[in-house]
Amino acid sequence: MQYDSCRGLEGWTVINYGYDDFWDYKYRQWLSSPSKSAGLFETEEQLAENSASRWAMIPLTRAMDTLVINISARRSRIREALREVNKRRSDFVEWMIL
Repeated sequence: MQYDSCRGLEGWTVINYGYDDFWDYKYRQWLSSPSKSAGLFETEEQLAENSASRWAMIPLTRAMDTLVINISARRSRIREALREVNKRRSDFVEWMIL
């Protein structure tokens, strides 16, 4: 199932595979879109980040009980954000390296 089509597909346990790649895809998609709206106080990169982040929230809300987020080993904004969540909420967010 592609991330673009995951609305309405809930499950007890959901695995978001390549989650950082999805965020990057949505970021690049917004930048390459001819119909993007320019921001008065934000750069195109900030608007692309906002758009990608909104899209990235959809697959995060599909799990009813357990959410597994798979990311690549490379550095990324998503990796940094998820690592920060793990540090702040280690009582229920587990960081695993496989």
